[in-house]
Amino acid sequence: MNFDAYLSLRTNPDLLKAQIQKKLRKKQITITKAERLSGMGCGSLRNFIAGHTKNPT
Repeated sequence: MNFDAYLSLRTNPDLLKAQIQKKLRKKQITITKAERLSGMGCGSLRNFIAGHTKNPT
């Protein structure tokens, strides 16, 4: 990923959500499983994708 693409994802949460959802579908992974594999807190990714969290940490 080049810097411009990275910057676009950092400044556009909707683009980041779309990319995450695309990857999850492609790999056939649920949000819950992705959270577990990444070490994120339960519900963190789900809340980001649902729009409840603007800037996940």
